[in-house]
Amino acid sequence: MAKQKTLFGGVVADVKPFTCEFCQEGCSTSQALSSHVRNRHPAKWAERHSQPPQQPGAAIATLLLGEDVLPEFEEEPQDLDVQADTDSSECQLVALGTQKLTKDGRPKLTRGRPHRQTVTPAVKLRAIAAHLATKEMGHPVVDQWNRACGTSFSYNSVYNWTKKKAELEKMAVKENRYKLSTQKRGWFRCNPLVMKFNHRFHLSLRKARRKARNLTTNVALAIAVKVHERLSTAHPDQQWPLVRRTRQRWKPTGRWIRSWFHSRGWKPRKATKKRNATPAEDSAAMQKYLDKLRYMLQQPPPTTDESDVVAFDPCWGFYGADRRFNRDQVGLQFDFTGEPKTWCSPEERAKGCVAVSTGPPKWSKRYCTWDMVYSADLTAPQPPAILYFPGKGRVSEVEKLSYHPDTHIIWTPKGYLNAAANREWSEIFCGWKETNIADGVLVTMDNVSCQRKRSFQRRLLASGVSVLHGEPNSTHVWQMVDRHVGRMHKKMLADVQLEFLSDKTNYKGFGKLSASDRRILLSHWVGAVRETYIREKVQQHLACCAASGLRIRLDGKGDDKITVEANPVFQVQAFVQWEGLVEAIEKQWVEDEEVEAVSASPVPSSSSSSSSSSSSSDSNSDADASGVAASSETEVSAECDDEAAHATTSDLRSMLQSCVQKGKVDAGMKMLVSFAKNRTPLAHPKRLEGKLVRFKCLKEAAESLQLELPALADM
Repeated sequence: MAKQKTLFGGVVADVKPFTCEFCQEGCSTSQALSSHVRNRHPAKWAERHSQPPQQPGAAIATLLLGEDVLPEFEEEPQDLDVQADTDSSECQLVALGTQKLTKDGRPKLTRGRPHRQTVTPAVKLRAIAAHLATKEMGHPVVDQWNRACGTSFSYNSVYNWTKKKAELEKMAVKENRYKLSTQKRGWFRCNPLVMKFNHRFHLSLRKARRKARNLTTNVALAIAVKVHERLSTAHPDQQWPLVRRTRQRWKPTGRWIRSWFHSRGWKPRKATKKRNATPAEDSAAMQKYLDKLRYMLQQPPPTTDESDVVAFDPCWGFYGADRRFNRDQVGLQFDFTGEPKTWCSPEERAKGCVAVSTGPPKWSKRYCTWDMVYSADLTAPQPPAILYFPGKGRVSEVEKLSYHPDTHIIWTPKGYLNAAANREWSEIFCGWKETNIADGVLVTMDNVSCQRKRSFQRRLLASGVSVLHGEPNSTHVWQMVDRHVGRMHKKMLADVQLEFLSDKTNYKGFGKLSASDRRILLSHWVGAVRETYIREKVQQHLACCAASGLRIRLDGKGDDKITVEANPVFQVQAFVQWEGLVEAIEKQWVEDEEVEAVSASPVPSSSSSSSSSSSSSDSNSDADASGVAASSETEVSAECDDEAAHATTSDLRSMLQSCVQKGKVDAGMKMLVSFAKNRTPLAHPKRLEGKLVRFKCLKEAAESLQLELPALADM
């Protein structure tokens, strides 16, 4: 780009008004000229500054009288330094004649910080504009008093302001905002509607905080819009203040909400989960997880057909980026209006108008769970979205057909993942895998109890799916969904919901939606968020996969992208199959507890136990048959005694009905299930005292009352 020239042909940027008297070299400022003389001509500089300071009035006396004024003190400066130790009255005079030196032995240029009046950024910008115009016209930029021509400021000051012009422009904008804010005290803050809005907005935010809601700007904006609309309806004779910039009536915006929070010291919560772990513990957990992952990448995947042979890639191993998946559960909210009318709120739970009427109040902040599964390559086929809704699934066919086609619904008692929901998830995922991916896949997941069962592993291995559990209590380190992917989906879901509420018709009817309508809307919102994420967030997803280690390679390429947020200097160590690595991977799997079979089995009598022990000790099958035949009579009597020792289905049904009437159905079911698991005899009521609870009978009694028992493994 060519430099701008003046009217006389000179270059604007090359204007240097100060010239050295010894070498005729130009300088931009007087300070630059002094530095030039001191560095380039040290002898001249020393000669000029070695002369004693001139006494006051000496120049005038020389001009008028034609003779020199004798100095008051004829002693050498060294004698003055000696007198400073003996005579304190002359210390001030000695200080005036002494010059401070730099480290190089040269005199300093500074004379102390003078007091200057404050100049606002707007005034500085006007001085800069005048200075640049003067320079552009080719006019001398410095006058005889070393001021910038066209301004009342020194040339050095204006020259330094020019270098900070962009910063001064930002400061000037803030200065104008401050003036507007001070003017609001009259025409904005004293408006009756604004005063009522401020009071009600405070109350609504406090109410939302008491319900443990995350007060983001989107939530606060929805609350502010609702308060604004209610006040406008309640006071039609009053008007909101007129915004001078837009000439329109004021209404809350996202920018206004952010400034409102900022003025009160509000900070948004961080996206990443933080644990009470040290940086060393996080780094060790990440390194251990990466060692396990690299070991699994070198193991052949399970094949359903023996003829299938999977090629080994020296970079990616047996599992490429498109066949590595990460699974995690993300809790979702539905209501963003700040109102208590939410389907799992304590109010509706108390009124009994919700399918799930049990549980502590903390469950009200999560209305469903998104079981999120993504691969390390977002351009490849992705599994469908799976939502866990609270309830039993007794909904109409119209509602089932109204769900989003790419969103699968699984019903759980509390909207969380449990063993039954995990089985349904495995069926959905394996079915999708058989349709879209022929080779084996690897899924990393956390250490939830139902995801560590051997039966779950066998179901996935039958479909060619391998599972690797990450380090416990360190999901914020290695879990891809926990490292900003889940938070990204929540923000996108909030945007979709607010876009839906931007329609006045939807906004007015939002508080009157049924639970069925909310489930249908949420399924479509989740489907829209999933489609948008796959289409637009490829680079962000790639960065999260690389940072969490899901895209790690066996050749070490890209290891510098793996990070630990608590340790900025973390580096991935080379893979070494340390002792106990395989055992650490297998230790995460636990055997299924056959609790139901144990609880349903009768208590054997002494005769039956002796017969069974004798039959088991004998290896001959004929001896076993004879032993069973010999003890047939005693077994019949034992069965009769066993039936008398257990509570019947009708007895358990009456107990559950009593729990429902008293509003303690959850506690009652948990108690009976724990009694069945631990074979604890009943003590109340008196007619059932000493009897045991059989899980099979308890399950039949609960099904007759349309109740869902807690799982035995959860008790």
